[in-house]
Amino acid sequence: MNKELKELTTIISERNPSQEKFLKRSIQMLDAQEGKTLVQYIEYSLGCGNSLDDLAEAYLTIVRDTHREQMFFRRHLRYRHSSFSEVANSVYFDSKYMSKYMHGLALTLFLWPNHLEMKRFFNEFLPKNHLGNYLEIGPGHGLFFMTAMQQGNFRSHLGIDISPTSARMTRNILESRIFGDFNNYRIIEQDFLKWESGQVFDAIVMGEVLEHVEDPVMILRQIAKIASRDTFIYVTTCIDSPAVDHITHYESMDQIARHVHEGGMRVKEQLLVPYGEMTLEESHANRLPVTVALILEKTDE
Repeated sequence: MNKELKELTTIISERNPSQEKFLKRSIQMLDAQEGKTLVQYIEYSLGCGNSLDDLAEAYLTIVRDTHREQMFFRRHLRYRHSSFSEVANSVYFDSKYMSKYMHGLALTLFLWPNHLEMKRFFNEFLPKNHLGNYLEIGPGHGLFFMTAMQQGNFRSHLGIDISPTSARMTRNILESRIFGDFNNYRIIEQDFLKWESGQVFDAIVMGEVLEHVEDPVMILRQIAKIASRDTFIYVTTCIDSPAVDHITHYESMDQIARHVHEGGMRVKEQLLVPYGEMTLEESHANRLPVTVALILEKTDE
């Protein structure tokens, strides 16, 4: 194991012993390229002025905040917040917290098996020979955006994020040259629901956004407006998965599929990842988190 990765997991495990075996198993699940990218991300973060203590704290912030919201959900069977205004200033527009949140979330992409499965699902279905325009809504830490630039063959890449911190972090990771020499991209700070595009995109990616908005159908309709029948559309969300900034609570895949249909699209492929080592049935029965990744297609309706 890489020295920095080993030290990072040691710091995390010392502060939260329950993570020790979990992290060991998670790292063993990574293939060679995934392990290399994780190490590169750690080295990149250190080069940006973060310490291993900072990265450990970022990861543990996600763990603690998620656990706290899960406990609230177990008691009330609802999310703590239900409107964007309740979380906007404390999350998206709080630069210090958002930076920590994004670094922690980036690490979970490799260290949480459910997030790793979503990333692999994305890698599997991302078109490798599309020559058109790529759009990502809410690129956050920038790792999916970066992957699309590495693996795809798009002419242009546009990222749009409501958080100034996320937009800056995505720009920084692309400009670092650690992961590749990237060109033909633009990252803008904007509320997607207030953004007027005027063009159709050949690929549209939106990871972990639906549960963060008050009206998921509206944002799905906005996606359908700028998509064609041939557009690759990748969307992720979750069921019974409380988090500090989740405001739309999905209770079933049927509910998600209904919103997709109302948004003018249909589900072509889906990945549902249950909680821990449980089955989907066990996760649903116990109201435990289920991670959802979807490949969508615009309909004529």
